[in-house]
This record gives sequence, structure tokens and C-alpha cells, in this order.
Amino acid sequence: MDFIEIKNLSFCYPNQDKEILKDINLTIKKGEFITIFGASGCGKTTLLKHIKKEQTPSGKRQGKVFISGKPVSETDFSLVGFVGQNPNIALVCDKVWSSLAFGLQNMGLKREEMSRRIAETSTFFGIHRMMQAKVHELSGGQKQLLNLASQIVMQPEILVLDEPTAQLDPISAENFLHTLSRINKETGTTIILSEHRLEDAIPLSDRIIAMEEGAILAFDTPKKVSNILAEKEHDLCLSLPSSVKVFLSCEHDKKREIPLTVNEGRTWIFDKEVKQIPYKKREFENEFALKGKGLFFRYEKNSADILRDLNLEVFKGEIFAILGGNGTGKSTLLNVLGGVKKAYGGKLFKDGKTAVLPQNPINLFTENTVFDDLKKISENEQNLEKIINFCEISDILERHPFDLSGGQIQRAALAMVLLTSPDILLLDEPTKGMDAKFKEKLCKGLKELAKKQMTVIMVSHDVEFCAKVADRCCMFFDNTISASGTPREFFGNNAYYTTASSRIARGKIKNIATTLDLILALGGNKNENK
Repeated sequence: MDFIEIKNLSFCYPNQDKEILKDINLTIKKGEFITIFGASGCGKTTLLKHIKKEQTPSGKRQGKVFISGKPVSETDFSLVGFVGQNPNIALVCDKVWSSLAFGLQNMGLKREEMSRRIAETSTFFGIHRMMQAKVHELSGGQKQLLNLASQIVMQPEILVLDEPTAQLDPISAENFLHTLSRINKETGTTIILSEHRLEDAIPLSDRIIAMEEGAILAFDTPKKVSNILAEKEHDLCLSLPSSVKVFLSCEHDKKREIPLTVNEGRTWIFDKEVKQIPYKKREFENEFALKGKGLFFRYEKNSADILRDLNLEVFKGEIFAILGGNGTGKSTLLNVLGGVKKAYGGKLFKDGKTAVLPQNPINLFTENTVFDDLKKISENEQNLEKIINFCEISDILERHPFDLSGGQIQRAALAMVLLTSPDILLLDEPTKGMDAKFKEKLCKGLKELAKKQMTVIMVSHDVEFCAKVADRCCMFFDNTISASGTPREFFGNNAYYTTASSRIARGKIKNIATTLDLILALGGNKNENK
């Protein structure tokens, strides 16, 4: 008997005619690691919520969901653990120990059993030394790890995760996913994961599900689904790991095994003929949009500096990307540059109007519908329609902002800041929750705005996106900016904080930053969809 069985599941939300899920049929075996991917708004989150009783959404539903032969509505709440993309919402207690104990208390366990489970779980996750730490003082990666641990401590048989790495830096995200793999392999816990970042998730998966507009497009092993998408020349090919995209664009022998990992990709290109790809730096007139000199910032008088003697110069029309680990102060820097926070030392010069897309974009919305918020700040009906179309939000205009998926709210918030027609656009994690196809569109859109002399400064964990769109990238480290350069200089010289294509090419081809760079170096098709 299959462990999880979904039969003819269709669903639409209250007061909506459009079906979010359309006749879903699938079975998952006990102990499998399953990854679900697809465009933003395709129904991934809604499908995941149907697997946990307490998360099941209200609306019009047909079909059934069974776990171990029982309807999901009859299951115990500790059977399925659920981890979302925002740990700040999930963690309701003030200390680490309390967060781990919260679910166990709801299970009615005795104190001795609670202590045993907490000790064992915290040691497994490596958080045993911070039991008395305050949750709000943890980094984003630590919070998400605690969020995961608070579910695992209840020993669920199924762990459902909805884009859990969306707010993590690349190294933290990789560590988080490999922790999931350990849990799966060492405890037999069934993992069902929704992700846009597939570089590390797909190689860990037994099977993957490609979704499109509420339906299952393909459900099989990673290599078989990759072949199915490639044969269809489907847009979801853009979501696949770099090694797969490069292989599909360059390899004409279909009998060869598709490389899923960086290591497999390196092995595949080892004996191939390659050429070095020349590149030309974009030249700027010596005209600055923003200059910061000797900036200092701290949140409280006696607290440590978040910014310390920071210097920054960004040209007009430049796209400048700031990367770095969780909790280093990147968002604080963006808020200082945007005037949301004020530096206590140093000088800041800005030439033009700024607009900030914040880390929590839902904070921009105050009205009952997305359209009401947009209409409130729009001065030109034609421009409003243009931006709505660009951000692909016409189908969510009448919905309440709180009812949107992570990717939908991100696109709606982007529309709001673009409507202000800023000279300097400050973006905090602009691609969070966005699918690969829209990221391609956003990349082109930002480059067009830059050609019109809009300056873009963005903080991002999305190294692949930064490599494609930025004129310069820098690392925020030790309270200041270091290691600035073009994407090829920056990612080509980094060993860990870099793109998958750069890792695949290391030692074989110099100055590779993007998948397209690697495809061209191997003489492949320029169209990454193929």
C-alpha cells in the first residue's frame, strides 16, 4: 500500500472561479524524498497544505487525500511536520528551548520525555549550545534550522517543506538541504519539498514533480523528468540544475547519462574541447548616482556596529549586486542607502529619488485588494497597465495581498515600487519566491531600465541571478564591502560563494559565471531552454 495517496484532487479558493489544483493523482512511498517545482502560483503550496490536516485551506474541494489508508482529516497533528519559507511566522516563542518544547507540550509529553527529545534533536542539528538564546537574535539560517528542528523533535513520519531556503544564503541553503537528506536517509522520514532552487534539491531527490497551472506535468526520477521537459522544450527547463541545462544545450548523444550534480558535470566536460569566452566590461561615464563614505550604523547606542567605515560608489545606470551570508547586515545597508535608517557617521550622497523593495514586501500593502494599493500610487493609467503586464499580476489584482503566494506578493510589491518611477531602485531579495521564467524576464527588464539610466542596487542570495543581471557584484563581510568586481571576476575567482557553472568549469575554463557562459565555451546552443 502506498504511504500517501492523492486521488482526483481539485480545489479552488473561496470566491474564486479558477481551480488552483486540477485533478491531481499521485502516490508517494514511505521514505521517499520528493521535490515539487513549477511556476509561481501553479499550486505547489496549495498541494502541500492538503497533506497536513491543520494547514488544509478552506474552499471548494473534490477528491481525497489519504495517509496510510486514512483520510488526512483523521490523522494526528504530529504525523506531518510543516516548514514554510518564513521562520519568523512559524517561531512563536522567544527562546530556542521554548521553540523546541512548544510542539511537545501540545502533544502532552512528560517533562522527562520532552527533555530527552530536545537534547537529542538539538545535538543532531548542532544548536545545543544556544538553548537559551533569544530567537530574534538568530540569523536567518539559524532561525530556519530551528524551525526545522522544532518539527523534527515531534518525530513526524512525513516532513512537508514549502520553499524553506527562500531566505537563506547559498551556503546556508545547501547545508539546510543536506540536513534534510540526512533526516531522510538516517530516520526514514518521508520528505516532500517545494523549491525554486533546484541546484542542490534535485540530486537529493528520489523523484520530482513538475507542476503547471494546477496540474502535474511530469512525475518521475530527476533524469526522466529532465528528458521529458527537454523534449517538450518547456519553460521549466530554466529551473533545472546548471549541469542539466548545459548538457541539454550541448550534448547531442541522447544515450549519455544526464549529469545532475556539479561533480557529474565536471566529469562530463573533462574531455571536451572548450574555448575561452572573451568579455567586455560595461563602461560608465564617471557620474555617480550614489556615494557612501565612511558610513557607520548601529541599532542602539551601546550595541555593535552593523556598518563600519563603509565606502560605496555606484554609477548612474549601473546594476550593483550585494551578496553575503545571512545576518551580516546587507538589508540594514540597503535601508540606510534608501533613507529608511540613518547612519550615525559618514556621508551619503544620492542623485535622484529612491524606492525600496523591502525584505518583507507584504508591509507595502494596506488595502483590501492589490489593485487598490497600486491605484493609490499610480499617476498614469497607461503606465499602470504596462507595469501590471510586466509583473504578470493581472490575474491577482482583485485578491487580498495576504492571500497571495510568496512569488505573487513579490511581483505585486515590485509593481508598487516601479510605479514610483525612482532614479535609484533598491531591491532586497527581489527574486525570492519567483520562478525561473519570470526571473529571466526580470533580468531583461532591469537591464532595460539601467539603459535608461535608472540605477539598481540589490541585495540577493540568488547568485545565478546576480551573475546574469549585475554589472558589478560585491561581498558584504565584516560590516563592510569587499571583493567587488564584474560577475566573471567575482564568481570566477570564488570557490564556494559562486554559481554552479563556475564550479563545473573550475580548472578547465576561466572566468565562467553563468550557464550561458559555459554553454558558449562548449560550443552549445545559446538558447538555454533547449
